[in-house]
Amino acid sequence: MIHPTIDSLRVGEHPLVCQLMKGIINKKPPLPRYTQTWKVHQVTSYLEGLGANSELSLKQLSGKLVVLLALTSAERGSELAAHDLRFRCFYPEGVSFTLPQLTKNHILGILLKLHFMPLYLLMLDCALLNV
Repeated sequence: MIHPTIDSLRVGEHPLVCQLMKGIINKKPPLPRYTQTWKVHQVTSYLEGLGANSELSLKQLSGKLVVLLALTSAERGSELAAHDLRFRCFYPEGVSFTLPQLTKNHILGILLKLHFMPLYLLMLDCALLNV
């Protein structure tokens, strides 16, 4: 639908409409997307303080790996949790994971999401894991 023009300008380009919209946004600015964030330095310092991997339990070592994967990928937490070793494939350039089930933002008719972890990130994770 095309709106009529005002003073030969489209409605969204009229100075009074633009001024009104700015006033509305300034009156009640949008809230930030996240109310809390965490500091990466604090997390990595904590991981360093855990000690040698040989002294960690399997639960602690797994937690350390998950945090490092979360830091080096842009996946949602639910997608990281859905990684299944049965659906991985090794390549010279890294490892790929195909998610075995639908995710929150999956579109029907499109293949399931494929996540690729490049080798250099895996080497970074391994270096941090060996601290």
